Amino acid sequence: MGFLDWLRGKKSDGKGAGDGAATLAAASAAVRWLSAEESPFGVRTLDLRPFTHAMMSTTTDPENASRAVSWALATAQSIPSLDLGEGAKTVPCKLGYAVAPAFPDGLLFAPRAMEEKWALFHQAGSIVAVRSWTGKVAAIGRGKRDGDRLVIEELVLADGGIGPGDDPGAMFDWLVRTHALGQSLPLPLDEADLEIAQTVPVALFSMFGRMAEFAAAGFLAPHPVWPLRVFGAVMQAVRREDVNQVKALLADGADPNVPSPIDGYTALHVAMVNGNAEAMRALLAGGANARLRTDRGMDPVGLGIVNGAPREVLEDLLAAGAAADTVNIDGFGLLHAAAEVNRPEIVTWLAGRGLDVEARTRGELTPLHIASGLGHADAARALIAAGADVKAASPRGTPRQIAEAEKHPAVAALLP
Repeated sequence: MGFLDWLRGKKSDGKGAGDGAATLAAASAAVRWLSAEESPFGVRTLDLRPFTHAMMSTTTDPENASRAVSWALATAQSIPSLDLGEGAKTVPCKLGYAVAPAFPDGLLFAPRAMEEKWALFHQAGSIVAVRSWTGKVAAIGRGKRDGDRLVIEELVLADGGIGPGDDPGAMFDWLVRTHALGQSLPLPLDEADLEIAQTVPVALFSMFGRMAEFAAAGFLAPHPVWPLRVFGAVMQAVRREDVNQVKALLADGADPNVPSPIDGYTALHVAMVNGNAEAMRALLAGGANARLRTDRGMDPVGLGIVNGAPREVLEDLLAAGAAADTVNIDGFGLLHAAAEVNRPEIVTWLAGRGLDVEARTRGELTPLHIASGLGHADAARALIAAGADVKAASPRGTPRQIAEAEKHPAVAALLP
């Protein structure tokens, strides 16, 4: 379906952009071409950001407005009817995505604002694309699990499809990659449609919102960094702080160790971020792995420290198998975390467990350097009492030099 044909048949789910002809005209005029040398994709690219990042979505329908921002805690059971209605068509395709080892039904992507127009779900081997304002399913990518991959073999498209262009498979692939996998990719349009898109970018904004940042022809998308991951039912119950539902799901055999699309956080990580000890204990009893870490190397104990978990909660995690000597990708260990958030009682406890008070981050900073730079006198005192080297050198200087440079005289006074 060419761009003009699509425009003639497209039905808007709202005004789609901020009011004002002058605003629209000015933002449209700002859309520009990037040469292959300028483009981050190495091909001639239409830069839509001056328009799509400037516009606001509005609607006169309060149900649409409420629904548009209500998907964050959705589960696979939240998917509306899969009946795409009269005019639906099925087309073959061949798409494949790496998936996490634990990949149950669940939410793949939720819009964070009205300017994001899609919600995506995984259900029984299919990827379901829902228009976030209307709540109607627009496309279903039907497939099956093949080892560590999900292979989509056909698309079922509602009347109107999922955008312009003659290759719905390429458009669906763009939708999955940009929304569920976090890739920055140009909309796949041919040269004729690109010229039209330059003059009517509001049509792309209405369909794809601020996620429509670029458009190009002939671009080969790189492999995603991460596999597809979902917000599973257990994760969503933890995010709602519904401990009874957490327990019920675990009793029914739900997997507590499903990594989410947000940096690979599991339900246990989120429980620690939320400070929900009851949920933490329910998850541990249900088989949650206390040694799992996020994409950035954060573990449940470290997350507990920075989010104020009491010592007895941290001890429960260590008793469940969490490691005290893990570090994140920046080289921060548990003592660094305690220094960063000024928790002297945790500093003393960790040092008493034998953790190295001279451990260094990738930036060659000890916990005392960090406490000094942040002006955390209580943590600094605890580190000094635990035997920290008060004259340890670093790229930023000694602890005293750092405290003085950051204008923390109370900490500097503790140091020689």
